[in-house]
Amino acid sequence: MAKDEQTPLYTTGDLARMTGNTLRTVRYYEELGLLAPVPRRQGAHRLFTPQDLERLRTITDLRATGLSLEQVAEIVNVQMHQPQGGQRLEKALNLMDSQLEMVRERLQTLQRVEKQLSDAREALARCKDCPSLGAPQNCHTCDTAKTAQTNGLVGLLLHGEQESQDV
Repeated sequence: MAKDEQTPLYTTGDLARMTGNTLRTVRYYEELGLLAPVPRRQGAHRLFTPQDLERLRTITDLRATGLSLEQVAEIVNVQMHQPQGGQRLEKALNLMDSQLEMVRERLQTLQRVEKQLSDAREALARCKDCPSLGAPQNCHTCDTAKTAQTNGLVGLLLHGEQESQDV
């Protein structure tokens, strides 16, 4: 990290490491105008402020939710006090609303999958000490195997792909 007199400044490499991005990505975002380094001193590296670091973290998070770079740019470059600022703000709000809806849907899916995985793990842990392990024909009498009726993942793991397709 490079030091200014009062404000810490970061190199492109610092930003990349601190946000989990590549150098190429940070440079690309700079080319697109999403990041703007402070003016360079002669022969010096590009330097960025803590605000640039936070901006890059925000951009990275928005990209992770599935927004395109164009959509991210619309959100992070909203300037409400410029001509047409109200229109830009409205467009950014609409983008955020649709993105919030998509994130909420993904969260519901992730929670459902988390429950299935947790239940399947619990069932398989019980199977670990089963004397019939390796003999699926005996599973139909087992309470753990009966769980397969309510959890498709457990059924797939205990009975295999063929039996699951027969149902």
